[in-house]
Amino acid sequence: MLFDQSGRLVLILIEYVRKKGPLNGRAVLELENQLIGLAYKRNPDLINSHGTKVGHELVIRGAMNSRSRASQSAKVLKATLGLP
Repeated sequence: MLFDQSGRLVLILIEYVRKKGPLNGRAVLELENQLIGLAYKRNPDLINSHGTKVGHELVIRGAMNSRSRASQSAKVLKATLGLP
């Protein structure tokens, strides 16, 4: 969660898309850790900075390591995390 420029609380949810089978808990944990790591780079005073090293590159459609066109919500996420 974060606050926008007017001080309102903002919550960004990311959908985990899977093709078949059970939920891949490891992928979800790695995504969480990578997002915490990106947030920590933007704000070193972040309290939750554990587990921020990830073994491989993750993809968030339209926002991170993706060739997909960015939706409005993906643009907000990119701006929030300081992604190119």
